This record gives sequence, C-alpha cells and structure tokens, in this order.
Amino acid sequence: MAEIQKLLSQCREDIFARPLDELVMTLRPARGVVSRLWAAMFSPNFRRAVKDLRGLCPAGRIPPARALALAESAKTQLDDWWVVTSAQVRPKWSADYEALVTAWSGVAADLNELVGAFPLRRFEDLQFSALGKWLQDLAADAATPSQLLRLQGIERSLADLGLAPVFADIRLRTPAAESWPDLLRYAWLASSIEEILSEVVRELGFFRRGSRIVEAVRAAIESVGENARPR
Repeated sequence: MAEIQKLLSQCREDIFARPLDELVMTLRPARGVVSRLWAAMFSPNFRRAVKDLRGLCPAGRIPPARALALAESAKTQLDDWWVVTSAQVRPKWSADYEALVTAWSGVAADLNELVGAFPLRRFEDLQFSALGKWLQDLAADAATPSQLLRLQGIERSLADLGLAPVFADIRLRTPAAESWPDLLRYAWLASSIEEILSEVVRELGFFRRGSRIVEAVRAAIESVGENARPR
C-alpha cells in the first residue's frame, strides 16, 4: 500500500486502468539513448505512450525514461494488488492513508498475537478477503479456546518429559488424531528400547564392539521397536 500511495502521489489513479503490459513494452526503448531517439522519431506508438503517461502526471512533461519507470512501477504494484485482494477494484488514492496506516498497525499487532495461538498459520499468509470470515468463525466458537488452553498445558507437561520431538513429528506429518495414542505409546517404547540397548552394550562390553553377538542383540531389540511402529 505504501508503494501504491507513493506512485499515486506522482500520477493519477487512472494509470491502473491502462494496458500496462503493452505500455511497458512500447516504452522499453526509453532505456537507451539511441533507441529512445530512434523511437521518438519513427515510432508513433512510442510517442503516443509517452504523451499518455505525461497526461496522467501533474508534473506534465516528464522524460520518456520517467514515463517507462512509472509504467513499470504501476504494473508491479497492480500485479501485487491482485495477489492480496479478490475484489475486482483497482487501487485508488486515499487522503486518509496515514490515519489508516496508524489504525492498521494496532489491528496488525492484535492479529499477530492471535495468530500465535495457531502454530500452522502465519500472519504473513493471512488473506484480507478471508480474514473477516475467519474472525467471525472464531468469535462464534465458544468451546475451542478453553480446549486449546488445556491442550497447550498438556503439551508443555509432556514436552518436559521429553516428548517434544513427538509433537514436532505430529505437526509435520499431521496424522489422524485417532493415531496419536499409538504414536505416544511408540515413543515410550522407542525410548525404553534405546535405554535397553545402552544397558546391553554396557553389559556386553567385554565383547569387541561390532561383534556378531552385540550386533545380533541390537538387531533383535530394534526389530521389536520397528514392528511396533505405527503405520
């Protein structure tokens, strides 16, 4: 929005209604001295495009290179605009821009704190077109907030017991909730097996490391864990 407002301080908002792809292509010779002079003399489309951009700017007689820069900036801003809005409305100048920015800063801070309660969401990914419905759905949901607080407390308690990697894996793979008890049981079993392996290696320390006996015992214990892994 800041870049759009900056652009519209230099030219009228009608620039966003122009065929910007075509304008940029037509004005491209303005990048070089020779190509600019050649186009100014022999290309009526080039002269028409420069005149069109000059008519949109309060400064009036801007040089061709400046006209090209404005067309390129407008194209970039409009492309970005269509990414963040679903409404078929082009950008417009706003005399209340500074007040809107100040108001939005407070809203953005609250939203950023709110999004922090949802690990799979990022503030940068919020779409304005869907934001209203999401907030309405949250306001209408009276059960989930208390459940989230309770779940976060349970997660912290289990993380203190060494289960943080399990929750990281659940967030990464997003398995069905019905399988979570099996995942927790497997995590407990895997931890127990790791402890048993360490003990076995200590007890069989008189055998050469990597010997058949040590490796056979290790393989047998690990196979128990592998067979118990949730599918």
